[in-house]
Amino acid sequence: MTAGHSKGKTKYYMYYQCTKERGRSHRGETVHDKIEKVLYCLSFSEGQVTKITRYAKDELSKSTNYKTVMLKSKQEEFMEIAGKIEKLEGKMINDEIEASTYKVWFSKLNGQKAVVENEIISLKMDNKSKFDRLEEAIPLLTNLKNLYISTALEGQQMLLKKVFEVGIKYDGTIFRTPIINPALVDNYLRMKEKGLLLVEQPDAFLTNSYSCTA
Repeated sequence: MTAGHSKGKTKYYMYYQCTKERGRSHRGETVHDKIEKVLYCLSFSEGQVTKITRYAKDELSKSTNYKTVMLKSKQEEFMEIAGKIEKLEGKMINDEIEASTYKVWFSKLNGQKAVVENEIISLKMDNKSKFDRLEEAIPLLTNLKNLYISTALEGQQMLLKKVFEVGIKYDGTIFRTPIINPALVDNYLRMKEKGLLLVEQPDAFLTNSYSCTA
């Protein structure tokens, strides 16, 4: 669908024009109201948010532990390269190597040192801020409707792309999508009877393949 505006007696009204059926359009207010209802019904429960938060923190902790090991390894690598540079400079001072040879190896080692130094800086980034952002962001999933309404157009588009990964269509009665974000399968199955959304995959396939947050 493509968005447009039509002029009424006192103001302009938004509508969505179907790109496949010429002349078929849907009132913008109706489409917006229904997509907001869909998002509200797909929202995570408090229990689901607790489960997701616990899992996310566990995975972040694993990542933090991995980064600690990697940091130690990179620091050792940095010291090894620094030692090689020091030895190289000693040989140059003692006339054990030619100036041209020194320049080649110094450039090579110094480049390696810079790369490792940048990796160390990246690994030292404070993970506490990630945990803080995680705790702030995940509770917003309990009301996807409010999250959608409170964000700008770009944010709304990103949210819809995350929920409906390959797009969504409206036929004038119900929204349809080939597949839904795997984390939302359980919520979709619970709200299916409301007649707001149809995922064009068998329920058994969705349950066996993606169900994970019940």
